[in-house]
Amino acid sequence: MAIRDKRWLIPKKLSIYRQSGTRRGQDNWYAEVYLSRDHRPSRSLKTTDEGQAEALAYDVWAELKSGAATKGSTSPKSIEQLTKKWCRQREEMEELGRRGGSASNTRRHKTHIGILLHEFCIFNGWKKPKDIVVRDFTTKYEKWRIAEGWKCLGVNKDGTHKTGANTEPVLPSKATIFNEFQTIRMWVEQQVEDGLMDKGIKLPVRNKFVPPKETDDDFDANPPFTDSDYKRITSAYRRWIKKEEPSRYDTRLKKVIYWNFLINSSVGWRYVSEGLEAKWNWIQEITSTEQEVVKGKVVNTLSSQIRIIDRKRNKTRTGFFVHAHHLQDLLNFYKECHRNDPNCFNPKKSDYMFINPVNGKRITQAQIYKVFTQVILADCVDLSRNYTPRSCRSYMITTRLEQGGEGVAYDLCEYTGHDLRILQRYYARVDLAKNSSRGTKIQYNIKPKDNNAIKLFE
Repeated sequence: MAIRDKRWLIPKKLSIYRQSGTRRGQDNWYAEVYLSRDHRPSRSLKTTDEGQAEALAYDVWAELKSGAATKGSTSPKSIEQLTKKWCRQREEMEELGRRGGSASNTRRHKTHIGILLHEFCIFNGWKKPKDIVVRDFTTKYEKWRIAEGWKCLGVNKDGTHKTGANTEPVLPSKATIFNEFQTIRMWVEQQVEDGLMDKGIKLPVRNKFVPPKETDDDFDANPPFTDSDYKRITSAYRRWIKKEEPSRYDTRLKKVIYWNFLINSSVGWRYVSEGLEAKWNWIQEITSTEQEVVKGKVVNTLSSQIRIIDRKRNKTRTGFFVHAHHLQDLLNFYKECHRNDPNCFNPKKSDYMFINPVNGKRITQAQIYKVFTQVILADCVDLSRNYTPRSCRSYMITTRLEQGGEGVAYDLCEYTGHDLRILQRYYARVDLAKNSSRGTKIQYNIKPKDNNAIKLFE
């Protein structure tokens, strides 16, 4: 780094200087403190006035000398730096595959610590950990989170609004705030351990889990679609695609969101932690088989073998699924968009599946949820149940159970990542005894010998 205008304030101990160049901020003065031959920390004084720089430099010199003598370190200890460091550590844990280093955990810490806690401290004027007022922390945070916190979750670093983010106040649930407190607890305990805070913050503690009674099944949560409601919902998606909304959703993006719904209902993966994380290289094989369908006709039906990575639980599973033509249609749609417009997204095998063809960015959970709840369900009249996007998973599992077949319940546990006890309990509404004699047309765990493999990528 080239410097200019260097001047000693204390010979061989403290100097001020400016950086050479024309980049932004290079007219500011900097202070350099000589603690030893190999230890010469520098700090920006954030002023272009030489007189102010001299006064600030002496303060920096005293602070760094004191920090080196008492703590043995002169690294910045501001809340901003510490929250950034915390998030970087989580990213490293994910890259190295360490325990707790999943993609969902990294996102959680970036949101709870890197955004919410950081913005809450800025709101209260706290710059260093020692400035944090421990008393009534939870009460203040909860009030701020409800009134102001939602705003910082929908804004990019440059201040622009994030696509699909909330534009109106959204009241977080108590469970959401509780989970945020648990993440903040980890960060605070680390600061206490490092000697940057005198004592921790009293936060709510998670009580021991008490399983619900066997007779207390709640079938209203994420219920599976009925056949008639599924048809109504898919029709509503198609009507929405035809509707012109240039200021909100591009027609090409609408089609991808619709395919996301169809594929979620066919594969039955968790639509956020698995569906939005899915990549084309998860698909190990797509095969074509002959299968009897409606009205006795025999048509070619595609089935897929997909290796699903559950980053939230650090597990991997492989399953066999029907309606693989949705996957093929989505990929062909991307390629068609790119042929018509070279600026559109051109998929590769290592890319995510669900991408906005216009800008190449992944579609978000907020987009999927808002479209389903505020557009699709609003367009469907007299649905029999209160559906959510997670109903896609319930629908796939319930449909396969209703088809029956030997060992189908065990296979579904393998393919969906469900525990067998959960599968038996929450899908016990399906009359398996009635369907046990009805063999399924598709054997999920047996690969037919006469299958013709189809390549998605050359």
